[in-house]
Amino acid sequence: MKDNKVLKWIVGAFNVLGIACLCYFASLLISRDTTVLYPDAMLPMQTWERGGSALVIGLIPLVVVNILAFILLWKDKIKMPARLLFFLPGAVCAFFVVVFILMSFTDSSNESSPGKEIAVAQIYSINDGKLYWEVLHDTGYEERISYDKFKDEYEGRLGAKAEIIAPETNFFSSQIIDGTVITKAIPASVDSCPDISLEDKTTAEGIIEGIASLENHDIIATRFIKTDSLWFAEVQLNVNIWDPYDLFVYYPDKKTAERICTWDNCEVESLYLLAD
Repeated sequence: MKDNKVLKWIVGAFNVLGIACLCYFASLLISRDTTVLYPDAMLPMQTWERGGSALVIGLIPLVVVNILAFILLWKDKIKMPARLLFFLPGAVCAFFVVVFILMSFTDSSNESSPGKEIAVAQIYSINDGKLYWEVLHDTGYEERISYDKFKDEYEGRLGAKAEIIAPETNFFSSQIIDGTVITKAIPASVDSCPDISLEDKTTAEGIIEGIASLENHDIIATRFIKTDSLWFAEVQLNVNIWDPYDLFVYYPDKKTAERICTWDNCEVESLYLLAD
């Protein structure tokens, strides 16, 4: 009898642990964060891929402990069909595994053809306090590289260092309409930014208008990153669970802004355009 009670406690504990892991790795998957934390690993993966891979590996063990919970726990208190809820974590995990597989197929086209390399950025990870180098592509593909690879392949191609303009918090307003966050640009707010010159005002207004059309989250702060030919904007978002930073590039000739990548709690320290 005592052994049976210990077994039930173990099964219950593993179910709780499984649910906690499910929530954590599912949040990594749906974040779509493209950061590669360990570029020198034997199998480097982006953050969302790490989350999806962990869900694939953990699916069968989670289903097993769900089955044990169905057989052993609270048989007198929970009757059918309510007992089927023990299988809910496994079913949710299976759903996210399918989502991961579909996302992997969708992402494979970008990986096979990342597009033109346009810039190299040094980013600071607030989570671990380290600096990393990342190569940015015009297709929205982003690759974290080792310092040795940066020295060997990219240092000789660096253009002028970009000017990073101090962050501003009043470029956007947001409101929730029918459960959706609607972001609106405030072009007049550019006038109050002392680091933006009069000749750059039109470009800055175009950037925030473009960002507002693409973002569906509340924006905490925005930093402009200016080069001779292109402007970038780093946008800190107000999102639960994680701390995303979106990086946009603005093409003055097209007057359009495009999202290049999303980082989890990382800020741009420096940025250089790449020569062809």
